[in-house]
Amino acid sequence: MIRCSFFVLVLTFVSWSSCLAQVENKSPIDPQFPLLEHGTKRPISALALVDTTHKRPFDVLSYQVLLDWREPFLNKTHTFKAWNTITIAVTALTDTILLDASEMRIDSCWLNGSLIVAPQPDSSEHLTIPLDASLRNPANPITLKFAYTRTSQANDGFYFYPKGTTQKERNSVDTTAEDLAYTMSEPLDAHKWMPCMDLPYDKANSQINIIVPEGISAQSNGTLLRVTPNPDFSSTFDWQSDKPIATYLMVADASTWVEWRDYYHRLSNPSDSVPVIYYAWPVDYYRDYLRSPYDAQNALKKTPQMIAAFSARFGEYPFVKYAQVPVQPFLFGGMEHQTMTTINRVWLNGYSESGIAHELMHQWFGDKTTCETFGDIWLNESFATYGEAIWQEAIGGYPAYQYAIGWNAKAYFVTLPNDIPIYNPPIALVFNYATVYQKGSGVLDMLRHYVRNDTLFFNSMRDYLTAFAYSTVNTAQFSDFMSRRLGIDLTEFMDSWIYGAGHPVYDIGWGQDANNVLSLQVNQTQTVRDHFTMPMQFQFFHGNQIDTMLVMNNSRSQSYQFSLAYAADSIKFDSSSVVISLHTLRRTDSRSVMTEASVSSSFSVGYNGVNIDCNFGSVPASSTIVMLDILGHIIASQDVRTGSTHAIFPAPESSGIYLLRLMSDRLKLQSAKISIVR
Repeated sequence: MIRCSFFVLVLTFVSWSSCLAQVENKSPIDPQFPLLEHGTKRPISALALVDTTHKRPFDVLSYQVLLDWREPFLNKTHTFKAWNTITIAVTALTDTILLDASEMRIDSCWLNGSLIVAPQPDSSEHLTIPLDASLRNPANPITLKFAYTRTSQANDGFYFYPKGTTQKERNSVDTTAEDLAYTMSEPLDAHKWMPCMDLPYDKANSQINIIVPEGISAQSNGTLLRVTPNPDFSSTFDWQSDKPIATYLMVADASTWVEWRDYYHRLSNPSDSVPVIYYAWPVDYYRDYLRSPYDAQNALKKTPQMIAAFSARFGEYPFVKYAQVPVQPFLFGGMEHQTMTTINRVWLNGYSESGIAHELMHQWFGDKTTCETFGDIWLNESFATYGEAIWQEAIGGYPAYQYAIGWNAKAYFVTLPNDIPIYNPPIALVFNYATVYQKGSGVLDMLRHYVRNDTLFFNSMRDYLTAFAYSTVNTAQFSDFMSRRLGIDLTEFMDSWIYGAGHPVYDIGWGQDANNVLSLQVNQTQTVRDHFTMPMQFQFFHGNQIDTMLVMNNSRSQSYQFSLAYAADSIKFDSSSVVISLHTLRRTDSRSVMTEASVSSSFSVGYNGVNIDCNFGSVPASSTIVMLDILGHIIASQDVRTGSTHAIFPAPESSGIYLLRLMSDRLKLQSAKISIVR
């Protein structure tokens, strides 16, 4: 995931390399409304990102946290008192326990029930607890209990916003409807609100207890065990996770909510009902009476249907409940906290169905199985983005799935940087939207094409989730497991698409002789690697007849011949077989026609106060015009019919500079800028 209020698409005319974020993953239903899914994270150390050879010599077995949030709500502050009891098993010879903590003061510390000198966070945000020889036996768990005070007034890890806080959302200014407190930890911010081992590879059991003033309710992962009234009229909400959890997936939040629920009836046992719980501020729940622009009940109502769709493909929903909590301000779009997703309140506008599906898909890919390092984050994010297409397939059939995959592929080619690998990208681009999200979802679609057996493909995914259930997994383990399960050596596929950067660029020529022998020449012209090995699908057209041919392309330059019973009118490369690719297609015999990537150089745009008019010369088939704002958000797109020379877009509501880009099958042809003044 990623953090900044909007995902930055780096375009040729703007440089925002210092900001990292993510747009909400698009659906074919509402591609004109991009929203962020996450926001810009703080810098991640290289060691924390991918290094598992230096795992700490202990395993956290459990956390038991008590957060006293009376002070934030009563005095509008970010400081609070808290306690955390951590049970640890030593796994290798060590004389210290190294934990993570910052923005806090350790008031006292107990080691196996004995009070010791309280360690304090050092400049590298660590706590070091020495162990004498008697405590180094792996057979005897260690218990550490900390009483601490969060000292920072920053919204960082822990966030508090008083009622009436303003937040600009799109073209309007929203206000926080009720006092609000919540945590947000991905990637490495859990240690800013509790001492812990803040690395994704170490899952543990957890119980989070939250004290809040009267009238406030508090939520967390798992099951609500009890709500205990206190003498000062505050209440303590005790929550317990039903499965092990990584620290970045732990969450606590509190506000004045309306709570309502639905149920998902398990496909394997319809009498087993999973609570689907929703929270919203009263103004967004009773919107007919209070005139909120948001409609919580309508926006979230498809969640049980989504759970059923994903359960059918990937196995039963893996936890005891699923909840969604909309908050604002929130610098992200959504965050897949285990069993309880946090979403941006603006998703209640009804245009963010794909984002809701994305975060739900994480309960399987990210929460049930969790990336071992953040270099493996594609195992979370690519799969969740792919889940958006699976949801479209569930409600609209395979054509809707193809549209969603194709939309992400098109967006990948206009989203920069897109020249970095999916696995272990540069540290500052760990949550890079173009590759980790968009390209990664396309790669999973291509793996589905590569296997060419849906039953085998989805059963293998289910088995992968079972094999690594409630634990962590890295990219090599995924590759090895899927190779064995599919019976296919995926070494070259993974090396090309996951470990390597870039995409194939095909130069395709074809011709046909007097005997109707059609010759096809495929040359790969990209510079990032010699070749990508993939099956390529072509369609041959003759009148109303269409024949489909599949070839395996496994070298940089390769030729194929087909004996046909007719003279082909034209051919088409079906790029859905290699959705992350660019190509030109040209006829090389004497019956030469306009190449698929050619277009007249004339491309102009105008604005009449209502609409943007695009004028251009003749265009190839499969052309699209994409409209982007100054930050690179795709705010609208429109397919262009062959032979068209004109297109109209409704003008954006906001003043600014916009880019119109004409593309043919994801190959950029022409672009033009226009300035809108409102």
